[in-house]
Amino acid sequence: MGKNFKRNWFSILFTFCVFLTFAPRLMADAGNTTPPNPADKILIIYDTSDTSSNNSPEAAANVMDALTANGPAGSPGHMVPFTPKPTIDVVTVSSGAPSLYAALGAKKLSDYCQVWDLRFQGQNPNNVAGATDESTLTFPPTANDDYTLFYNFLKQGGHLFIQGENAGFTSRNESVIRFLSTISGSTLAYPGVGIGDIAYNTFYDGPFLNFKTDFNNLSTVTLHTGYPGGIALGAIGNGTTMVSGSVLGINSAIALFWNSGNLITGNGMIYASFDITQFSGTSTMTTKDYYYWPDTNYSEAKYIQNIYDYLSNCYNFTITKSIDKSPICIGENTIMHLCYNNTGTKTLPNVDVWDTIPTCISLVTSTPAPLIDSTSGIAVTRSDGVKGIYYHWNVGNVSGLSSACVDITISGISKTPCP
Repeated sequence: MGKNFKRNWFSILFTFCVFLTFAPRLMADAGNTTPPNPADKILIIYDTSDTSSNNSPEAAANVMDALTANGPAGSPGHMVPFTPKPTIDVVTVSSGAPSLYAALGAKKLSDYCQVWDLRFQGQNPNNVAGATDESTLTFPPTANDDYTLFYNFLKQGGHLFIQGENAGFTSRNESVIRFLSTISGSTLAYPGVGIGDIAYNTFYDGPFLNFKTDFNNLSTVTLHTGYPGGIALGAIGNGTTMVSGSVLGINSAIALFWNSGNLITGNGMIYASFDITQFSGTSTMTTKDYYYWPDTNYSEAKYIQNIYDYLSNCYNFTITKSIDKSPICIGENTIMHLCYNNTGTKTLPNVDVWDTIPTCISLVTSTPAPLIDSTSGIAVTRSDGVKGIYYHWNVGNVSGLSSACVDITISGISKTPCP
């Protein structure tokens, strides 16, 4: 019988990488008017103390109306309902109340795909630099601060909507701009103030996710806003402009988006809006209240639905490695298992799992078979100096809430201790 390896294989391959080859529409749904399925779980946060004309409770109620399609069915322009409807939980803050962390109680942000932070305080004279209230985001070293909560949520693949406003509301906006600048590793200018009623109908229709026409076609949608905030297009950091128009004569972003590649978390998504009036009003579906202008096309409700659709498809992909027998002798076979688990609700398309097998061991066979091409089945030297053969396996589409394994038969071929 051959000699045993001086180290067992499980200790050898305790490091590995997962390479996901994403199809272009990984984060999008199957097509226009096709809602995410299964529905995402959403947490909505709002400020019950805000009783201004266009306020946080109204915005929250109208977002929930749009996402559950509670409008009059059969009316002109009635929205396409989400089927199944998203699961929505609510957390509220109020003047003098404890922090968001305390308000969450037993709820964990990691339990949700989307978090919509609609906190806003509109009736306070809070337009003084450094002003704070219950809508102000907190940062370290404050204990259990908002920044750390959201950072960890994004790091785990969560998707965040965050509400800002115009420059007059410093208690909220200063903290939102600080948060967005920090989490994106870029510099955003402070929002200006659009004067009076302004209508916007310019929506992002670029190659990433196709916001303008995915789910509802926003070509016929016009958002009516009152005194919106806006950031000049040349001062939006590394964000992507989602809604744009003129603010004080300057072409500005009214809403911005960041994907995982533009966040220091390396994961997650953020959609930020700088006008709450496009969401607030007595009813998203039927009436006009102050600067809120619903129409027979349900423009604002369709816009809300497209944001939800854009932020859908959260995922959480993990991989573990195990071996049936260790140590093994030269010429002896055993089976290694690379097991992957998509604990998110969304299908991951075209997934590759990869690993480097040290030269002291050979790959005999595997199910599925490894890909052999210009990037697989080749000799490499890992960053730690270990020489081996790099392989990757394409496991196709991995459905949400599913798991499986790549089973690899390996054989000991060298007396050299494996690192």
